[in-house]
Amino acid sequence: MSSGKGYVFAIADGSAFYIPDAVHIERDDELFLFADDEQAAQAAERDGVRLIYGMEHVPDGVYVDTPENREVIQKNLETYPEYKKVADAPQTGDMIRGFEL
Repeated sequence: MSSGKGYVFAIADGSAFYIPDAVHIERDDELFLFADDEQAAQAAERDGVRLIYGMEHVPDGVYVDTPENREVIQKNLETYPEYKKVADAPQTGDMIRGFEL
């Protein structure tokens, strides 16, 4: 269901990127107010939604920051360790051997 703000709170299952059962922000594909999920998450943050930063093996600014969500994320990183690779992989803007990705 659309929030009208261009982003939605979502829970993924079977995603190659999103940790299963963890609440995260995605672009509202009905409205297309943002180019991607990252921009949608930034908008949610401007609206006061707290997002997780600095949690090991978790990409910054993606998941909603609540104690319950942190617990789900930690449990599922143990259950599905392949998701640790997502956050630990080089991201656009990272520098590798002097070259920006």
